[in-house]
Amino acid sequence: MGKSPSGSLPLPGVRWRGLSLQLFLLIFLPVTVLLLAITFGSLNVHQKAMRSLVGERDERAARTAAAALSEQLNHRGAAIRGLALRATDHNSLQDILLTSEFLDPDFDYGMAFFTPDGELLATASADQRIRLWDTKDWVEVASLKGHQHEVWALDFSPDGRTLASGGKDDTVRLWDREAKQRAR
Repeated sequence: MGKSPSGSLPLPGVRWRGLSLQLFLLIFLPVTVLLLAITFGSLNVHQKAMRSLVGERDERAARTAAAALSEQLNHRGAAIRGLALRATDHNSLQDILLTSEFLDPDFDYGMAFFTPDGELLATASADQRIRLWDTKDWVEVASLKGHQHEVWALDFSPDGRTLASGGKDDTVRLWDREAKQRAR
């Protein structure tokens, strides 16, 4: 292989001399490099902008969901406060439950009542069970089964020893707190 003549590039069939070499090196090559830098730079800027837009969209979606959840919790809290106020006005449990049926979908028929001394919590829901919870450490101490359908009403006797429950099966059951079984 022979050497290329001075002032020309070693490309077969192309002779680069003088002005054409200078034009290539001073104009075409820098413009090409500049265009490539602009292309890859703009791709990088575009990706960052898209990440930012997606992040803002996700943040707005999360804030909207949080606001909706907060509104639902406030509604349910207000409903519970209303029921508590009605209970302190010496309304009967039956009257309170009959006039609050609109809340059933919000609470899945679930309810909870404390014993008068606050040591025990009774909960009931659509699973036909009544659960008793020790309020000191929030441990389930008993699971009472006896209703054939959902339990819709609970109440403790004034001394807190007997729990009364009523359900969709049109039965009322009395439970002994200490024995954790059906009394009658």
